[in-house]
Amino acid sequence: MRASTPTRCGWRDLCGYFDAQGTTALYCLLLDLYSDRPFEELTYRPNQDPLSIPWYFDRSLPDPGTWDVVNRKTGKDFRCEACRGGVRLRTMGLASAQTKIPLLRYGPGTYLIQGMHGADDVRFSPIRGAVLHLKYLQDFVGRVLSEAERKEHWNDALEYCVMAQTLAGQGLGSFHSPQSVRLEGLRQLVELGLMREDPGLAKVARRRRLRCEAQPIPPRRDPRLGVPRTESANPEPPGEPCP
Repeated sequence: MRASTPTRCGWRDLCGYFDAQGTTALYCLLLDLYSDRPFEELTYRPNQDPLSIPWYFDRSLPDPGTWDVVNRKTGKDFRCEACRGGVRLRTMGLASAQTKIPLLRYGPGTYLIQGMHGADDVRFSPIRGAVLHLKYLQDFVGRVLSEAERKEHWNDALEYCVMAQTLAGQGLGSFHSPQSVRLEGLRQLVELGLMREDPGLAKVARRRRLRCEAQPIPPRRDPRLGVPRTESANPEPPGEPCP
């Protein structure tokens, strides 16, 4: 999985901005990504950049809602906001949670529910990120059958059992459909309403980038030539955040 925010910035800047705003958690959509090819035809290799593969996702936004969830620290219920739906609902009838809380500042009363799908006693940022869910690879069917048999996941792996039955019964080999949209970048997700940016964070990121670009780097002596060697003050490619 990869967690992304609409504004390109470092984790330190993001956390600092959250502290300045008094927010303690980042709410993200869990975005299921899949190929337009059958599962078994994918050729992902270990250490390969997963985003080097063309990925697709369902255009429709999962249905938001609230549910009463037990805070196991206090024993009391709290209202948990989450999205359900997406490609798993369309293809297998599973109203799986499509929400992740990948970043939060813990406090004495903070409670993160199993699966990181919600949290209690936090103040969410108005920023909405996305966790790119990249598990529908060539080993997907085999892993589903294995996990359905092991029954080690939530609720005796009920979702894996449903997936196993659907994959076997319907001969489902790919999630691609006319509703599928190819992933092009973060800006696309903002325009579709799947992510939400914040002007204040964008200003912080711009100021840091300009400050980094303006900072001079002293020359370093090249041992081969015996003369100082000047380095660029901005070694990152255009658009990348300053360190």
